[in-house]
Amino acid sequence: MRNALQLNQQEYFDDHMNFARDNMMLDGEDPARLAALVERSLRVTNEQQFFTWVQGEVQYLLSHEILICGMSSGANSRMKCYRFSSTRYFRLEHFNAVCDPVNGLFNMMMAVTRKTDRPCALGPDLVIGGCDKEWIPLLDSCELRNAAAFGQRGTDGHMKSYFCFARISEQLDPRLMYILEILVPVLEATFSRVISQQVAKTQPYFSNTKILSKRETEVLHYLMAGKTNQVIAAEMYLSPLTVKNHVQNIMKKLKVKTRGHAVTLALKMGLIMSHHENLEEQNG
Repeated sequence: MRNALQLNQQEYFDDHMNFARDNMMLDGEDPARLAALVERSLRVTNEQQFFTWVQGEVQYLLSHEILICGMSSGANSRMKCYRFSSTRYFRLEHFNAVCDPVNGLFNMMMAVTRKTDRPCALGPDLVIGGCDKEWIPLLDSCELRNAAAFGQRGTDGHMKSYFCFARISEQLDPRLMYILEILVPVLEATFSRVISQQVAKTQPYFSNTKILSKRETEVLHYLMAGKTNQVIAAEMYLSPLTVKNHVQNIMKKLKVKTRGHAVTLALKMGLIMSHHENLEEQNG
């Protein structure tokens, strides 16, 4: 009886949210903020500029600390996830867990949007738009606090992009859902341009000649996991000096100065895959 009552209350709440959102308009300073956001988006051509834009103009309309962007190049291609975070608490392991293709919150929320074509949101004591209250513990385990998400379909009807905001400082209410619906098309257009620019710039890297050796690629995977040279040496049955030489060769070939930058660039170039991409490939 109690579950039925809770379900009816949730349905009433969702209906109220949908009615309020459908009858909402931007007011106050929001129209001017949106116009400035769209204008500034035209100058964004790389990930650093995208992050600066998200931390600037986008914050005025939707204040947050974490943004996860998912982009797909077609119906038969898997969606690749990117993270933009201003908090040190949301680490790589949290990102990988959120984007896990089986149990990740990102994919579960995207499945809801596929069914409803509406934004959805999740808070410590609140579910909106079809989310499951059983997902609430994932907010804490992944350092999200709360999450609101929405996406865009491509011309083939499949989900082309999906954007999930987390650690939102505003109330999860009809206004925020309405703002999300307005923002997502601009986010997709802007981030699509960033990705296309990256592909154009990195295209020369992809040749018939492998950039890294098999051993160097293996070392890179350990670097991505945050392992030290000593730990890598022990796990690969090598001397620390040999591992150090491999790391130096990797940075030299990729023309970077730090281990972290080497991992970031290798992921962008497709030389290695993140944890959730590996899982996706195994399950695909």
